[in-house]
Amino acid sequence: MKGSDHVLKQDLFDRRFAIFQNLWEILSTTALKGAEHLKPQGLATPFNNIAPEARFLFGGEVEKYIFEAADNWSKLRALEAESLRPGNAERIADLSMWFHAEADKGVKKLFDPYLSFEKWK
Repeated sequence: MKGSDHVLKQDLFDRRFAIFQNLWEILSTTALKGAEHLKPQGLATPFNNIAPEARFLFGGEVEKYIFEAADNWSKLRALEAESLRPGNAERIADLSMWFHAEADKGVKKLFDPYLSFEKWK
């Protein structure tokens, strides 16, 4: 039984890490290049394909975070499209800083309890 338990834990870790890595890459790209560099289809955000699986592998806390990131990404993309409007530069800067902070530390802190071998959930 111990061998199969290890395989299940490894599989869970791999699936969770893939979501973390995908999310971190979207946050980082957005922080460095803006939302315009990620071209989703239609009204979707780059986060839409992550949220459903994350709900089952992590629970509500991570799903809520992904929806917050998607909302901020949508706002940033809309502001970038109208960047010449007065006041948009400051709002763009604020959202860009949010993405930078999340890519740097926020997302890692959120995922640490799920991916750290010291505190396996």
